[in-house]
Amino acid sequence: MDFESALLEHLPREEVDALLASLGQDSVHSFLLDVDKCSEESLLALYPHLERHPFLEHVFYYDKKEYDLGKSMLYDLGAISIQDSASMLAPHYLGPKPGERVLDLCAAPGGKTIFAALRMKKTGLIVSNDLSYPRAKALSQNIERMGIGNAVVTNDDFETVCKDYLEQFDCVLLDAPCSGSAMFRKNKEAEEDWSYEKVLRCAEIQSKLLQIAYAVLRKGGRLLYSTCSFSKEENEDNVLSFIANHDDMHLVEIEQNPCYFRPKAAPEAIYLFPHRYKGEGQFMALFTKDGEGSAIREAKSKSEKTSKELQAFLQKFQLENLQISKKGETTYGIALPIETKRLHVLRYGIEIGADGKFFLPSHALARCLPSTLAIPLSKEETLKYLQGETFPLQGKDGFQLVAYEKMTLGWVKIVNGMAKNHYPKGLRYRYQ
Repeated sequence: MDFESALLEHLPREEVDALLASLGQDSVHSFLLDVDKCSEESLLALYPHLERHPFLEHVFYYDKKEYDLGKSMLYDLGAISIQDSASMLAPHYLGPKPGERVLDLCAAPGGKTIFAALRMKKTGLIVSNDLSYPRAKALSQNIERMGIGNAVVTNDDFETVCKDYLEQFDCVLLDAPCSGSAMFRKNKEAEEDWSYEKVLRCAEIQSKLLQIAYAVLRKGGRLLYSTCSFSKEENEDNVLSFIANHDDMHLVEIEQNPCYFRPKAAPEAIYLFPHRYKGEGQFMALFTKDGEGSAIREAKSKSEKTSKELQAFLQKFQLENLQISKKGETTYGIALPIETKRLHVLRYGIEIGADGKFFLPSHALARCLPSTLAIPLSKEETLKYLQGETFPLQGKDGFQLVAYEKMTLGWVKIVNGMAKNHYPKGLRYRYQ
């Protein structure tokens, strides 16, 4: 069965024609702004031709031919996260709240984790997992760039570990691997690789992932299932089968919007078609689980001992309430700990630094800290800093955090009024 014939199995002819026509058009580009690092007013002063999303807060569309934001200072310093506006609706409708425990089961490259973390005010806990190690590594790098400190990045097959986390998450986000038809105009390889046989293989994998998501979801919790596929076998068929086998799971109707297409078989769910909604496309369904929240098991490990130098550093930067753990000489901190004995952990909250003979703070930590704890730099000093230069700076001798406007930049070590640059060499760039 070819792609068009497969669509006609569950969509009206006029909808299929409009969808196929939209897949031949150019992609649209969008991003999420972290307003703790850059205000909307400052953003629009730099890029006046941005278009606000009609209802998602701090989300903007842009013309990539006019603004190459992936090479901008705002991107490099973690003030913006470039994401598809359709995929952002998944964490939006899941609605994670500050202080909750969230599992992002298939998280790479990290956009949904970042969106969720910002909506949670960077509190609570997000376990952000991906089965692929290279993808999990890229996920960790994106989380570091954005200064997300409440995430544990893991590289696991949760089918093998989910029994250790039964009913332990308030929310589960399952953006399942799929046949990828919503990516056709963004990725020609996805179109060339599509087949009905692939759809069926993906549907089987997705069904297993739904069982895992169900197992780790607390009673009273929320599950958001999404794919970037337009095939009913991966979407409403999986949803209906899942409900039929779990009488304590119920579909929640996603809010009404004329931009959404609702499948007849599961009208509570939505399709985001590019000819209706300005984005690349998505399917999503929201579930709730019956019952009242079951007890969360607290992590058994206690905060490890630290040197007096590190203790003073943690206090100075308001981190003394974090649970501290070590991996070799690298020190990590997290506000809401979780047991990780069975997990392959790439990042455990905030990487604080190397606590060896001398303490060396991590650049990742700098990205997590607010600019109110930093020495403000002028534009000229900032450009020098980002190029790796040494420059005069007044301040107490020792490691100091520096910032430009609301964006933390990194560390300097002040010695006799000179700032020794600790911005990582691999990130140095000559901005205009």
